[in-house]
Amino acid sequence: MTPSINDIISTEPGTLAGRYLRMFWQPVHRLDDIQRGRAKPIRVMSEDFTLYRGEGGNVYVVASHCAHRGTQLSIGWVEGETIRCRYHGWRYGGDGRCVEQPGELQQQFCDRIRIRHCPVHVYRGLVFAYFGEDAAPEFPTYPELEGDGVLEPIYYPRRCNFFNGIDNLFDESHVAFTHREFFRSIPEIPTITYERLPGAAMLHSARPGKGIRTRQFLMPNVLRLRVPNDEDPVWSDYVNWRVPVDDHAHDTFGVRHTGLQGEARQRYVELRSRQKALPAPPVEQLTGRILRGELTLEEAKAEMGAHDVHYEVFLEDHVTQIGQGVVADRTSECLGIADVGVKLLRELWFEELGRVSRNEPPQRWTRPPAVTISSGVEQVA
Repeated sequence: MTPSINDIISTEPGTLAGRYLRMFWQPVHRLDDIQRGRAKPIRVMSEDFTLYRGEGGNVYVVASHCAHRGTQLSIGWVEGETIRCRYHGWRYGGDGRCVEQPGELQQQFCDRIRIRHCPVHVYRGLVFAYFGEDAAPEFPTYPELEGDGVLEPIYYPRRCNFFNGIDNLFDESHVAFTHREFFRSIPEIPTITYERLPGAAMLHSARPGKGIRTRQFLMPNVLRLRVPNDEDPVWSDYVNWRVPVDDHAHDTFGVRHTGLQGEARQRYVELRSRQKALPAPPVEQLTGRILRGELTLEEAKAEMGAHDVHYEVFLEDHVTQIGQGVVADRTSECLGIADVGVKLLRELWFEELGRVSRNEPPQRWTRPPAVTISSGVEQVA
């Protein structure tokens, strides 16, 4: 079987792309966004789950509904490291085992009841879960996110298929147009080269009179890059993941690490604190109005008022990626030389889905290869 672009779109259980993504750890939440003793419903790859954080701080992912009468578990209570159903009080541990059935009195049969649970790993402020059928692989770490500096876990939703986002990751030429204000240090159209690595790819973008911007894509949905902040020449290391919610929406999770020390670190922390305290603009609502022709993107930015400047990047990508269609029609594309990165990532995906279709194990990396991720603003000596 030769996979096609349509095999990438759906990540429901049993699909090729769904089977493939479930072979890897996926981020599902920011740790600070769920308090101890709280539970939330989450949806990942068209499946519903319950995410809860025990009173001791540990995080668990279990089935979305109680095994008894099927009520949603996230509306229940967290007790210690367990969660109790609000309907009849059945209580479950983070391993999915039923530990109490109050209404059964002396006839409890807890030992026969177990709901689905998923392995969980917390890393650099993000909660990861493993949804595969086999044993979870070793959790990969990212050296550029380690050590001292300012750590910022990032999350934002987008109402389009996750592969709209994947396609954008190695689309270097869009930066000069879509993000021409935020990436004002690298406005030129670059000369692009790339290289293949096991389970990964590198994209090198050379601009006249400047250095080379180098990014790395790690299969299936991870990007390593450097991004600018508000004060040049401060650039941050950034790792992000595009995770399907269902076939019509996806979430982006990321970790930004800014390696500053001393007074420079303090100034940056104070700046980011002021920005984060500003009201969050309604990016999704503004996107809809722009795409309906009710206002321009520039008018939307003005309407946002005082805000964290990063929301402008979110809005720009919302408008362009959702503007392709919730599920992009790639049969009508006219790809050119500048789209070499787009073609490369699709080739990697086709190869890996071919492995899945033949029941072969995917290519894996245990650590990102020792390569230098660069911003592209370094002056050539």
